[in-house]
Amino acid sequence: LQYIRNVPTQFLRMVPDYLFSSTQCGLFLSLKYHSLYPNYIHRRIAELRSDFELRVLLVLVDIQDNAPALRQLNSLCVTNRLTLILSWTAEEAARYLESYKASQGKDASSIQKKSSNLYVDQVTDALTACPNINKTDAANLLGHFGSMRNLFTKGTPEELALVAGMGQVKVTRLYEAFCKPFSSKKAKQRRQRQKELLEQQEAKEKEEQSKTIADDSHHDSTTKMVTNALSSSDEKDVTNQAS
Repeated sequence: LQYIRNVPTQFLRMVPDYLFSSTQCGLFLSLKYHSLYPNYIHRRIAELRSDFELRVLLVLVDIQDNAPALRQLNSLCVTNRLTLILSWTAEEAARYLESYKASQGKDASSIQKKSSNLYVDQVTDALTACPNINKTDAANLLGHFGSMRNLFTKGTPEELALVAGMGQVKVTRLYEAFCKPFSSKKAKQRRQRQKELLEQQEAKEKEEQSKTIADDSHHDSTTKMVTNALSSSDEKDVTNQAS
């Protein structure tokens, strides 16, 4: 509590540890304390009953081997309709409490991203959803292609690589986002088509290679026959001259 400075505090007798509003409350639990008294949190949750719409369990992670205890608390929160918040320092826990108190009576719109009706902003939001693509890349892509339609229809890997700041990784990620199928069935069909095309290409290369070898062999045989014929003719001419 000594780290809570940005919101007013007041000490009262009440069931929860923290009361954010008439329908919102919080419980605090140290994992070190939980390892010594594992039944404590069960009793505290039972005391809350169903009097609050938002029920927060703020946990201070202050032990090294914390995975088993956190898994247990996570399951406990799901079962008892609590929101589990983890903090690693007392200062961090105080910031969470201040945030809950400061947001009292406010809806989610105060922390939601404001949507824009501008075309440039909408394109930027769509492109930056792709991994490795930032706002600068989105602006460069829009400036190069002029519109999303052109980007979809003309955005080949070769053309994407011409855009400033688009390296091989970004080009691959963006092109896959445009062309890679979403369903596993279509992805399997796509892999099968790629495999068939690869096999056809390999078969064509083998056929051309075999044809080249056959042509070379035929050429060698023809050359050898011509050479033998010339040799026989020369021998015959030499014999006639000797006679």
